[in-house]
Amino acid sequence: MIKEECGIFGIYSKNNKENSEPVYDVYNALLTLQHRGQVSAGIAVSKDGEVTDYCAGGLVSEVFPKSRLEDLASIKSPDMILGHVNNNTNFDGVHSQPLAMRYLKGSLTIASNGSLVNSYELKELLEKDGAIFQTDMDAEIIAYLIATKRIESSSVEEAIKKIMPLLQGSFSFVVMTPHKMIGVRDPLGMRPLSIGKVGDSYMISSESSTFDIIGGEFIRDVKPGEIFSIRPDNTESLVAMKSDKTAFCAFEYIYFSGQDSVLNGLSVHKFRYTAGQKLYEQSPIDADIVFGVPDSGIDAALGFSSVSGIPFELGFIKNKYIGRTLQDDELLLTQKAVKIKLCILKSVFKDKRVVLVDDSIVKGVTIKQLVELIKKAGAKEIHVRITSPPFKFPCYYGTDLGDPANFLYSKIGGDIKTVAKNIGADSVEYLSIETLKSISEKASVNICSACFDGNYPTKLPFKTEPDKYSVKLS
Repeated sequence: MIKEECGIFGIYSKNNKENSEPVYDVYNALLTLQHRGQVSAGIAVSKDGEVTDYCAGGLVSEVFPKSRLEDLASIKSPDMILGHVNNNTNFDGVHSQPLAMRYLKGSLTIASNGSLVNSYELKELLEKDGAIFQTDMDAEIIAYLIATKRIESSSVEEAIKKIMPLLQGSFSFVVMTPHKMIGVRDPLGMRPLSIGKVGDSYMISSESSTFDIIGGEFIRDVKPGEIFSIRPDNTESLVAMKSDKTAFCAFEYIYFSGQDSVLNGLSVHKFRYTAGQKLYEQSPIDADIVFGVPDSGIDAALGFSSVSGIPFELGFIKNKYIGRTLQDDELLLTQKAVKIKLCILKSVFKDKRVVLVDDSIVKGVTIKQLVELIKKAGAKEIHVRITSPPFKFPCYYGTDLGDPANFLYSKIGGDIKTVAKNIGADSVEYLSIETLKSISEKASVNICSACFDGNYPTKLPFKTEPDKYSVKLS
Protein backbone atom coordinates (compact mmCIF):
# COMPACT_ATOMS: atom_id res chain seq x y z
CA MET A 1 0.00 0.00 0.00
CA ILE A 2 1.48 3.33 -1.07
CA LYS A 3 1.66 5.98 1.63
CA GLU A 4 0.75 9.60 0.97
CA GLU A 5 3.41 12.27 1.01
CA CYS A 6 3.48 14.98 3.66
CA GLY A 7 1.70 18.28 3.11
CA ILE A 8 2.88 21.82 3.95
CA PHE A 9 0.98 25.09 4.10
CA GLY A 10 2.25 28.45 5.29
CA ILE A 11 0.77 31.94 5.27
CA TYR A 12 2.63 35.22 5.83
CA SER A 13 -0.02 37.61 7.13
CA LYS A 14 2.05 40.38 8.69
CA ASN A 15 1.10 42.85 5.96
CA ASN A 16 -2.57 41.84 5.85
CA LYS A 17 -4.52 43.55 8.61
CA GLU A 18 -7.87 42.62 7.02
CA ASN A 19 -7.44 38.92 7.81
CA SER A 20 -7.62 38.80 11.60
CA GLU A 21 -8.00 35.00 11.86
CA PRO A 22 -5.56 33.35 9.44
CA VAL A 23 -5.39 30.29 11.73
CA TYR A 24 -8.68 29.12 10.23
CA ASP A 25 -7.26 29.54 6.72
CA VAL A 26 -4.37 27.26 7.66
CA TYR A 27 -6.76 24.75 9.22
CA ASN A 28 -8.89 24.64 6.06
CA ALA A 29 -5.78 24.33 3.90
CA LEU A 30 -4.60 21.35 5.97
CA LEU A 31 -7.99 19.70 5.52
CA THR A 32 -7.47 20.09 1.77
CA LEU A 33 -4.04 18.47 2.09
CA GLN A 34 -5.28 15.66 4.35
CA HIS A 35 -4.83 13.07 1.60
CA ARG A 36 -1.07 13.70 1.77
CA GLY A 37 -0.75 12.65 5.40
CA GLN A 38 -3.12 11.07 7.87
CA VAL A 39 -0.83 10.12 10.75
CA SER A 40 -0.27 13.48 12.44
CA ALA A 41 -0.91 17.20 12.02
CA GLY A 42 0.47 20.43 13.42
CA ILE A 43 0.16 24.22 13.34
CA ALA A 44 2.74 26.79 14.50
CA VAL A 45 1.79 30.46 14.99
CA SER A 46 4.49 33.15 15.07
CA LYS A 47 4.07 36.67 16.44
CA ASP A 48 6.92 39.04 17.26
CA GLY A 49 9.37 36.14 17.13
CA GLU A 50 7.47 34.01 19.64
CA VAL A 51 6.11 30.69 18.34
CA THR A 52 3.07 28.89 19.74
CA ASP A 53 2.68 25.43 18.26
CA TYR A 54 0.65 22.28 18.69
CA CYS A 55 1.25 18.93 16.97
CA ALA A 56 -0.21 15.50 17.64
CA GLY A 57 -1.12 12.19 16.05
CA GLY A 58 -4.40 12.00 14.16
CA LEU A 59 -6.38 13.62 11.38
CA VAL A 60 -6.53 17.40 11.19
CA SER A 61 -10.06 17.50 12.61
CA GLU A 62 -9.00 15.26 15.51
CA VAL A 63 -5.85 17.19 16.37
CA PHE A 64 -7.60 20.56 16.13
CA PRO A 65 -11.09 20.52 17.63
CA LYS A 66 -12.91 23.83 17.96
CA SER A 67 -11.46 24.62 21.39
CA ARG A 68 -7.85 24.17 20.28
CA LEU A 69 -8.38 26.25 17.15
CA GLU A 70 -9.88 29.00 19.26
CA ASP A 71 -6.79 28.96 21.50
CA LEU A 72 -4.49 29.44 18.50
CA ALA A 73 -6.82 32.03 16.97
CA SER A 74 -6.70 34.02 20.20
CA ILE A 75 -3.23 35.15 19.11
CA LYS A 76 -4.47 38.23 17.29
CA SER A 77 -2.81 39.48 14.09
CA PRO A 78 -0.03 36.86 13.94
CA ASP A 79 2.90 37.53 11.63
CA MET A 80 2.84 34.08 10.02
CA ILE A 81 1.50 30.56 10.49
CA LEU A 82 2.91 27.21 9.33
CA GLY A 83 0.95 23.96 9.11
CA HIS A 84 1.82 20.36 8.28
CA VAL A 85 0.18 16.97 7.76
CA ASN A 86 2.44 13.98 8.17
CA ASN A 87 2.48 10.40 7.02
CA ASN A 88 5.58 9.14 8.84
CA THR A 89 4.97 5.42 9.18
CA ASN A 90 7.29 5.31 12.20
CA PHE A 91 5.19 7.86 14.08
CA ASP A 92 5.74 7.53 17.83
CA GLY A 93 4.46 10.84 19.12
CA VAL A 94 7.60 12.89 18.50
CA HIS A 95 7.72 12.85 14.71
CA SER A 96 5.04 15.43 14.05
CA GLN A 97 5.68 18.80 12.44
CA PRO A 98 6.12 21.78 12.23
CA LEU A 99 9.26 21.48 14.32
CA ALA A 100 9.81 24.62 16.43
CA MET A 101 13.15 25.35 18.07
CA ARG A 102 15.26 28.21 19.35
CA TYR A 103 18.92 29.00 18.71
CA LEU A 104 21.32 31.96 18.98
CA LYS A 105 19.44 34.02 16.37
CA GLY A 106 15.97 33.41 17.82
CA SER A 107 13.19 31.07 16.73
CA LEU A 108 13.38 28.66 13.81
CA THR A 109 10.36 26.60 12.75
CA ILE A 110 10.40 24.13 9.88
CA ALA A 111 8.00 21.83 8.01
CA SER A 112 9.34 19.48 5.35
CA ASN A 113 8.27 16.97 2.71
CA GLY A 114 10.43 14.34 1.03
CA SER A 115 13.40 12.21 2.01
CA LEU A 116 17.14 12.85 2.23
CA VAL A 117 19.08 9.85 0.96
CA ASN A 118 22.16 10.95 2.92
CA SER A 119 20.38 11.64 6.20
CA TYR A 120 22.47 9.03 8.05
CA GLU A 121 25.71 10.68 6.95
CA LEU A 122 24.53 14.19 7.80
CA LYS A 123 23.25 13.15 11.20
CA GLU A 124 26.51 11.39 12.02
CA LEU A 125 28.55 14.49 11.05
CA LEU A 126 26.39 16.75 13.21
CA GLU A 127 26.51 14.37 16.17
CA LYS A 128 30.31 14.33 15.99
CA ASP A 129 30.15 18.11 16.47
CA GLY A 130 27.95 17.69 19.55
CA ALA A 131 24.43 17.83 18.14
CA ILE A 132 21.76 15.94 20.10
CA PHE A 133 18.73 14.83 18.10
CA GLN A 134 15.26 14.29 19.51
CA THR A 135 13.75 12.69 16.39
CA ASP A 136 14.69 10.82 13.22
CA MET A 137 13.08 13.47 11.01
CA ASP A 138 14.95 15.04 8.10
CA ALA A 139 13.40 18.33 9.22
CA GLU A 140 15.50 18.32 12.39
CA ILE A 141 18.69 17.65 10.42
CA ILE A 142 17.91 20.52 8.04
CA ALA A 143 17.11 22.85 10.97
CA TYR A 144 20.43 22.00 12.66
CA LEU A 145 22.34 22.69 9.46
CA ILE A 146 20.59 26.03 8.94
CA ALA A 147 21.26 27.08 12.54
CA THR A 148 24.93 26.10 12.26
CA LYS A 149 25.52 28.01 9.02
CA ARG A 150 23.41 31.01 10.09
CA ILE A 151 26.05 32.03 12.64
CA GLU A 152 28.56 32.67 9.86
CA SER A 153 26.07 34.01 7.28
CA SER A 154 24.52 37.41 6.68
CA SER A 155 20.99 36.00 6.45
CA VAL A 156 18.93 32.82 6.80
CA GLU A 157 18.65 32.67 3.02
CA GLU A 158 22.42 32.71 2.74
CA ALA A 159 22.68 29.93 5.34
CA ILE A 160 20.17 27.81 3.40
CA LYS A 161 22.12 28.43 0.20
CA LYS A 162 25.25 27.09 1.90
CA ILE A 163 23.58 23.87 3.08
CA MET A 164 21.77 23.10 -0.19
CA PRO A 165 24.75 21.18 -1.69
CA LEU A 166 24.77 18.97 1.41
CA LEU A 167 21.14 17.86 1.00
CA GLN A 168 20.86 14.89 -1.35
CA GLY A 169 17.51 13.43 -2.32
CA SER A 170 14.01 14.86 -2.53
CA PHE A 171 12.86 17.75 -0.40
CA SER A 172 10.75 20.83 -0.17
CA PHE A 173 10.51 22.72 3.10
CA VAL A 174 9.22 25.94 4.59
CA VAL A 175 11.05 27.82 7.35
CA MET A 176 9.69 30.50 9.69
CA THR A 177 12.11 32.89 11.37
CA PRO A 178 11.10 35.86 13.55
CA HIS A 179 10.60 38.05 10.45
CA LYS A 180 10.52 35.82 7.37
CA MET A 181 8.83 32.81 5.81
CA ILE A 182 11.05 30.94 3.35
CA GLY A 183 10.09 28.20 0.89
CA VAL A 184 12.77 25.91 -0.54
CA ARG A 185 12.65 23.25 -3.25
CA ASP A 186 15.35 20.73 -4.11
CA PRO A 187 17.44 21.29 -7.30
CA LEU A 188 15.76 18.35 -9.05
CA GLY A 189 12.28 19.62 -8.22
CA MET A 190 11.26 16.19 -6.95
CA ARG A 191 8.69 17.51 -4.47
CA PRO A 192 6.05 20.16 -5.21
CA LEU A 193 5.85 23.62 -3.67
CA SER A 194 3.63 26.46 -4.86
CA ILE A 195 3.28 30.18 -4.15
CA GLY A 196 -0.10 31.87 -3.76
CA LYS A 197 -1.65 35.07 -2.49
CA VAL A 198 -4.84 36.02 -0.65
CA GLY A 199 -5.36 39.72 -0.08
CA ASP A 200 -1.97 41.06 0.99
CA SER A 201 -0.90 37.70 2.44
CA TYR A 202 1.51 35.38 0.64
CA MET A 203 1.09 31.62 0.91
CA ILE A 204 3.36 28.62 0.29
CA SER A 205 1.82 25.18 -0.14
CA SER A 206 2.50 21.64 -1.32
CA GLU A 207 -0.49 21.93 -3.67
CA SER A 208 -2.13 24.82 -5.49
CA SER A 209 -5.65 23.61 -4.64
CA THR A 210 -5.29 25.00 -1.11
CA PHE A 211 -5.26 28.56 -2.47
CA ASP A 212 -8.68 28.12 -4.07
CA ILE A 213 -10.18 26.78 -0.85
CA ILE A 214 -9.43 29.97 1.09
CA GLY A 215 -10.27 32.37 -1.73
CA GLY A 216 -6.71 33.03 -2.85
CA GLU A 217 -4.92 32.79 -6.17
CA PHE A 218 -2.08 30.67 -7.47
CA ILE A 219 0.97 32.71 -8.52
CA ARG A 220 3.56 30.11 -9.56
CA ASP A 221 5.57 27.09 -8.50
CA VAL A 222 8.75 27.48 -6.50
CA LYS A 223 11.42 26.65 -9.05
CA PRO A 224 13.78 23.69 -8.58
CA GLY A 225 16.71 24.86 -6.47
CA GLU A 226 14.98 28.14 -5.54
CA ILE A 227 14.83 29.85 -2.16
CA PHE A 228 11.69 32.01 -2.07
CA SER A 229 11.66 34.45 0.84
CA ILE A 230 8.65 36.44 2.07
CA ARG A 231 9.74 39.43 4.16
CA PRO A 232 8.20 42.55 5.70
CA ASP A 233 9.37 44.56 2.67
CA ASN A 234 7.79 42.05 0.25
CA THR A 235 9.56 39.09 -1.39
CA GLU A 236 12.92 37.93 -2.64
CA SER A 237 13.91 34.99 -4.82
CA LEU A 238 17.32 33.37 -4.77
CA VAL A 239 18.35 30.49 -7.01
CA ALA A 240 20.58 28.56 -4.65
CA MET A 241 21.44 25.66 -6.94
CA LYS A 242 20.94 25.09 -10.64
CA SER A 243 20.70 21.55 -11.97
CA ASP A 244 21.11 20.38 -15.54
CA LYS A 245 18.26 17.94 -15.00
CA THR A 246 14.93 17.72 -13.18
CA ALA A 247 13.15 14.70 -11.73
CA PHE A 248 9.66 15.41 -10.38
CA CYS A 249 8.08 12.40 -8.64
CA ALA A 250 5.75 10.76 -11.16
CA PHE A 251 3.49 9.57 -8.38
CA GLU A 252 2.51 13.13 -7.52
CA TYR A 253 0.54 13.05 -10.77
CA ILE A 254 -0.50 9.40 -10.63
CA TYR A 255 -1.64 9.20 -7.00
CA PHE A 256 -0.38 11.58 -4.31
CA SER A 257 -1.77 14.96 -5.30
CA GLY A 258 -5.38 16.08 -5.35
CA GLN A 259 -7.03 16.07 -8.76
CA ASP A 260 -7.79 19.82 -8.49
CA SER A 261 -4.12 20.79 -8.20
CA VAL A 262 -1.80 22.09 -10.92
CA LEU A 263 1.83 21.01 -10.55
CA ASN A 264 4.63 22.37 -12.73
CA GLY A 265 2.03 23.81 -15.10
CA LEU A 266 0.27 20.47 -15.61
CA SER A 267 -3.18 19.72 -14.21
CA VAL A 268 -3.33 16.54 -12.12
CA HIS A 269 -6.84 15.87 -13.45
CA LYS A 270 -5.66 16.29 -17.05
CA PHE A 271 -2.70 13.99 -16.46
CA ARG A 272 -4.91 11.19 -15.08
CA TYR A 273 -7.60 11.70 -17.73
CA THR A 274 -4.99 11.46 -20.49
CA ALA A 275 -3.44 8.38 -18.85
CA GLY A 276 -6.84 6.69 -19.09
CA GLN A 277 -7.14 7.61 -22.75
CA LYS A 278 -3.67 6.29 -23.50
CA LEU A 279 -4.38 3.05 -21.64
CA TYR A 280 -7.19 2.24 -24.06
CA GLU A 281 -5.13 3.26 -27.10
CA GLN A 282 -2.29 1.09 -25.80
CA SER A 283 -4.48 -1.91 -24.90
CA PRO A 284 -7.97 -1.83 -26.51
CA ILE A 285 -10.63 -4.07 -25.00
CA ASP A 286 -14.31 -4.86 -25.59
CA ALA A 287 -16.38 -4.33 -22.45
CA ASP A 288 -19.76 -3.14 -21.21
CA ILE A 289 -18.71 -0.69 -18.49
CA VAL A 290 -15.58 1.03 -17.18
CA PHE A 291 -15.11 2.42 -13.68
CA GLY A 292 -12.27 3.75 -11.54
CA VAL A 293 -11.18 2.98 -8.00
CA PRO A 294 -11.70 6.17 -5.94
CA ASP A 295 -10.19 8.65 -5.98
CA SER A 296 -7.25 8.65 -8.38
CA GLY A 297 -8.71 6.00 -10.69
CA ILE A 298 -11.90 7.92 -11.49
CA ASP A 299 -10.36 10.60 -13.71
CA ALA A 300 -8.45 7.92 -15.62
CA ALA A 301 -11.61 5.83 -16.06
CA LEU A 302 -13.38 8.87 -17.52
CA GLY A 303 -10.53 9.28 -19.99
CA PHE A 304 -10.67 5.57 -20.86
CA SER A 305 -14.39 5.88 -21.48
CA SER A 306 -14.03 9.00 -23.66
CA VAL A 307 -11.92 7.26 -26.32
CA SER A 308 -13.30 3.72 -26.03
CA GLY A 309 -16.99 4.58 -26.05
CA ILE A 310 -17.45 2.17 -23.14
CA PRO A 311 -19.92 3.74 -20.67
CA PHE A 312 -18.46 5.04 -17.43
CA GLU A 313 -20.14 3.83 -14.24
CA LEU A 314 -19.65 4.42 -10.53
CA GLY A 315 -18.79 0.93 -9.36
CA PHE A 316 -17.59 1.83 -5.89
CA ILE A 317 -18.58 4.53 -3.45
CA LYS A 318 -15.79 5.62 -1.12
CA ASN A 319 -16.69 5.89 2.56
CA LYS A 320 -15.39 9.36 3.45
CA TYR A 321 -16.12 8.99 7.15
CA ILE A 322 -13.80 6.14 8.09
CA GLY A 323 -11.36 6.80 10.91
CA ARG A 324 -7.60 6.94 10.58
CA THR A 325 -7.30 3.39 11.99
CA LEU A 326 -8.11 2.12 8.50
CA GLN A 327 -4.75 3.47 7.37
CA ASP A 328 -3.05 0.68 9.30
CA ASP A 329 -1.41 -1.81 6.92
CA GLU A 330 -2.47 -4.92 8.79
CA LEU A 331 -6.09 -3.82 8.93
CA LEU A 332 -6.14 -2.91 5.26
CA LEU A 333 -5.10 -6.45 4.42
CA THR A 334 -8.43 -7.77 5.63
CA GLN A 335 -11.45 -8.25 3.40
CA LYS A 336 -13.64 -6.53 5.97
CA ALA A 337 -11.58 -3.33 5.86
CA VAL A 338 -11.82 -3.08 2.06
CA LYS A 339 -15.59 -3.51 2.23
CA ILE A 340 -15.83 -0.72 4.79
CA LYS A 341 -13.62 1.63 2.80
CA LEU A 342 -15.26 0.98 -0.59
CA CYS A 343 -18.97 0.18 -0.88
CA ILE A 344 -19.68 -1.85 -4.02
CA LEU A 345 -22.75 -1.11 -6.17
CA LYS A 346 -23.68 -4.71 -7.00
CA SER A 347 -26.37 -3.92 -9.58
CA VAL A 348 -23.78 -2.18 -11.77
CA PHE A 349 -21.71 -5.32 -12.35
CA LYS A 350 -24.23 -8.14 -12.84
CA ASP A 351 -23.67 -9.94 -16.17
CA LYS A 352 -21.27 -7.22 -17.35
CA ARG A 353 -17.81 -7.24 -18.91
CA VAL A 354 -15.99 -4.81 -16.66
CA VAL A 355 -12.88 -2.61 -17.01
CA LEU A 356 -11.45 -1.64 -13.61
CA VAL A 357 -9.01 1.32 -13.67
CA ASP A 358 -6.64 1.92 -10.75
CA ASP A 359 -3.43 3.89 -10.20
CA SER A 360 -1.04 1.08 -9.23
CA ILE A 361 -0.42 -2.45 -8.03
CA VAL A 362 2.17 -2.89 -5.30
CA LYS A 363 1.66 -6.16 -3.41
CA GLY A 364 -1.61 -6.88 -5.19
CA VAL A 365 -3.57 -7.56 -2.02
CA THR A 366 -6.16 -4.78 -2.29
CA ILE A 367 -6.76 -5.13 -6.04
CA LYS A 368 -7.23 -8.87 -5.61
CA GLN A 369 -9.94 -8.26 -3.02
CA LEU A 370 -11.67 -5.72 -5.25
CA VAL A 371 -11.70 -8.17 -8.16
CA GLU A 372 -13.18 -10.80 -5.88
CA LEU A 373 -15.95 -8.41 -4.80
CA ILE A 374 -16.78 -7.60 -8.43
CA LYS A 375 -16.91 -11.30 -9.29
CA LYS A 376 -19.29 -11.94 -6.41
CA ALA A 377 -21.48 -9.14 -7.76
CA GLY A 378 -21.94 -11.18 -10.94
CA ALA A 379 -19.47 -9.71 -13.45
CA LYS A 380 -18.77 -11.93 -16.47
CA GLU A 381 -15.27 -10.57 -17.16
CA ILE A 382 -12.91 -8.27 -15.27
CA HIS A 383 -10.11 -6.44 -17.09
CA VAL A 384 -7.72 -4.40 -14.91
CA ARG A 385 -5.99 -1.33 -16.32
CA ILE A 386 -3.26 0.45 -14.31
CA THR A 387 -2.22 4.09 -14.90
CA SER A 388 1.40 3.49 -13.89
CA PRO A 389 4.11 1.11 -15.05
CA PRO A 390 4.82 -1.91 -12.81
CA PHE A 391 6.98 -1.36 -9.72
CA LYS A 392 10.37 -3.01 -9.94
CA PHE A 393 12.74 -0.99 -7.78
CA PRO A 394 12.74 0.58 -4.29
CA CYS A 395 12.11 4.30 -3.77
CA TYR A 396 14.51 6.24 -1.55
CA TYR A 397 12.84 9.61 -1.95
CA GLY A 398 9.88 9.45 0.43
CA THR A 399 7.44 7.05 -1.24
CA ASP A 400 6.91 4.24 1.25
CA LEU A 401 6.69 1.29 -1.13
CA GLY A 402 8.40 -1.21 1.16
CA ASP A 403 10.63 -4.11 0.20
CA PRO A 404 10.66 -4.74 -3.59
CA ALA A 405 10.82 -8.46 -2.84
CA ASN A 406 7.11 -8.08 -2.08
CA PHE A 407 6.19 -6.22 -5.30
CA LEU A 408 3.77 -8.49 -7.11
CA TYR A 409 5.09 -7.84 -10.63
CA SER A 410 8.68 -8.71 -9.71
CA LYS A 411 7.74 -11.46 -7.30
CA ILE A 412 6.07 -13.49 -10.03
CA GLY A 413 8.77 -12.85 -12.62
CA GLY A 414 7.31 -9.93 -14.53
CA ASP A 415 4.74 -11.94 -16.48
CA ILE A 416 1.51 -9.93 -16.94
CA LYS A 417 -0.63 -13.02 -17.51
CA THR A 418 0.57 -14.41 -14.18
CA VAL A 419 -0.25 -11.06 -12.52
CA ALA A 420 -3.80 -11.31 -13.89
CA LYS A 421 -4.12 -14.88 -12.67
CA ASN A 422 -2.79 -13.94 -9.23
CA ILE A 423 -5.40 -11.21 -8.69
CA GLY A 424 -8.22 -13.17 -10.34
CA ALA A 425 -8.67 -10.87 -13.37
CA ASP A 426 -9.17 -11.87 -17.00
CA SER A 427 -6.44 -9.47 -18.09
CA VAL A 428 -4.10 -6.81 -16.73
CA GLU A 429 -2.33 -3.99 -18.58
CA TYR A 430 0.03 -1.33 -17.21
CA LEU A 431 0.76 2.09 -18.70
CA SER A 432 4.17 1.96 -20.36
CA ILE A 433 7.05 4.12 -19.12
CA GLU A 434 7.29 5.71 -22.58
CA THR A 435 3.63 6.74 -22.46
CA LEU A 436 3.97 7.98 -18.88
CA LYS A 437 6.84 10.25 -19.92
CA SER A 438 5.03 11.48 -23.03
CA ILE A 439 2.01 12.58 -20.94
CA SER A 440 4.28 14.50 -18.57
CA GLU A 441 6.05 16.37 -21.38
CA LYS A 442 3.59 19.27 -20.92
CA ALA A 443 5.00 19.87 -17.42
CA SER A 444 7.85 22.32 -16.91
CA VAL A 445 10.03 19.59 -15.38
CA ASN A 446 10.96 16.01 -16.23
CA ILE A 447 9.67 13.17 -14.05
CA CYS A 448 11.44 10.66 -11.83
CA SER A 449 10.60 7.08 -12.82
CA ALA A 450 13.23 5.29 -10.70
CA CYS A 451 10.74 2.92 -9.02
CA PHE A 452 9.78 1.70 -12.49
CA ASP A 453 13.11 1.62 -14.35
CA GLY A 454 15.84 1.92 -11.70
CA ASN A 455 17.26 5.15 -13.16
CA TYR A 456 17.85 7.04 -9.91
CA PRO A 457 18.38 10.80 -10.35
CA THR A 458 20.84 11.07 -7.44
CA LYS A 459 23.76 9.11 -6.10
CA LEU A 460 22.62 6.81 -3.31
CA PRO A 461 25.09 6.77 -0.37
CA PHE A 462 24.70 3.15 0.69
CA LYS A 463 27.85 3.25 2.83
CA THR A 464 26.02 4.55 5.88
CA GLU A 465 22.43 3.68 5.03
CA PRO A 466 21.29 0.26 6.31
CA ASP A 467 20.73 -2.26 3.53
CA LYS A 468 16.96 -2.66 3.72
CA TYR A 469 16.67 -4.69 0.55
CA SER A 470 18.39 -8.04 0.13
CA VAL A 471 16.76 -9.02 -3.16
CA LYS A 472 18.34 -7.82 -6.38
CA LEU A 473 15.78 -7.33 -9.11
CA SER A 474 16.52 -7.41 -12.82
